[in-house]
Amino acid sequence: MTVSFQSRPGIIALVMLLLLSGSDSIMAQGMPPSAVRVDEVRLENVQEMRRVTGNLRAVARSRVATLEEGRVISYPITEGQFVKKGAVLAKLDSRRLELELLQIESEKHVAQAVLRERDAEVELEQHDLDLLQKLDERGASNPKELADAISQLKSTEARRDQAQRQLEVINVRGDLLRTRLDDTIIRAPFDGVIISRHTEVGEWISEGGTIVELLTIGVYDAWLDIPQKFANAIIGKDVKLGVSIEAINRTFEPSVPRVIRQVDPKARSFSAVVRLEDTENVLVPGMSVTGWAPTGATGEHLTIAKDALMKNPTGYHVYVVRKGRDGGLVALPATVFITFDIGQRLAVTSRQLAPGDRIVVEGNERLFPTAPVSIATSTPQKVTSR
Repeated sequence: MTVSFQSRPGIIALVMLLLLSGSDSIMAQGMPPSAVRVDEVRLENVQEMRRVTGNLRAVARSRVATLEEGRVISYPITEGQFVKKGAVLAKLDSRRLELELLQIESEKHVAQAVLRERDAEVELEQHDLDLLQKLDERGASNPKELADAISQLKSTEARRDQAQRQLEVINVRGDLLRTRLDDTIIRAPFDGVIISRHTEVGEWISEGGTIVELLTIGVYDAWLDIPQKFANAIIGKDVKLGVSIEAINRTFEPSVPRVIRQVDPKARSFSAVVRLEDTENVLVPGMSVTGWAPTGATGEHLTIAKDALMKNPTGYHVYVVRKGRDGGLVALPATVFITFDIGQRLAVTSRQLAPGDRIVVEGNERLFPTAPVSIATSTPQKVTSR
């Protein structure tokens, strides 16, 4: 089972004493024992952990803006909508740009025709010059005529180069217009959820105006505030921090955080950031998160498997297997207070548990105080009602 952890004193001990007074509960009489799987309570020398708090943040939060100005003609998104990268968020009126592009295309055709004409002129001038040079080799040419032909060819080549440059300028203007046309369609820069709209169909939006505010989905960062006195146990160390979110009753596997090496002068704490994968799509930015940070110290603590933990309105308990008056095994609730998280186990304190006690880790969801049980050698079948 998945739980969130928050140690707090309760009055469950009094209730348990009332339930356990006398002999086995009347409810348990005549009932067949429930098959359960158990794990032992251990006394272990473990590194102590400190409960820290923080909040959940989106990995990326973007106010998506437009590169062009214009009238909004399409706005197909709503708040709370999930969008994929590249999805259309809005479209602007692009008719003027389209007309400009048509004009550019016409100018391009004219420039191409001029360039072909200049190429033909260069070819003709080169042919005339070749003839004069052959005559000059036989001493039959006019020197001035040869010089004029050379000058004329150079002039014609210059006009041809000018026409080539003009065509290149027109091509660049066309590419720019096509880019601007593409920019009139505003698309999502990443997978995310729309959290706010900033315009409506028919409104004029200026260059740089915000269209929507978009948050990433599927992955989030848990920002935990770590007291500066624990810096030596975390900064520069390959430690893992566990994170739980009580609002959705979910825990995450410990992972190595990114440490922000800057201490808040007011809170005297620094931040450790743990990346969380939201495979179930249940996380929301702003949620409170709880983490377990190493303090650097070690000591002996009672530890239990996480799967043994049960939650009720007054706190936490586990079911411990004891012998009943008839010699059979029964499940008795034992109040526990969580000290810290150590991966798959929890360090706890409890007046009703001792090292070696057997506690139920599978099948506990269907138990009640003094319920008869049998310890299974295979995984018991899960049930949801009784």
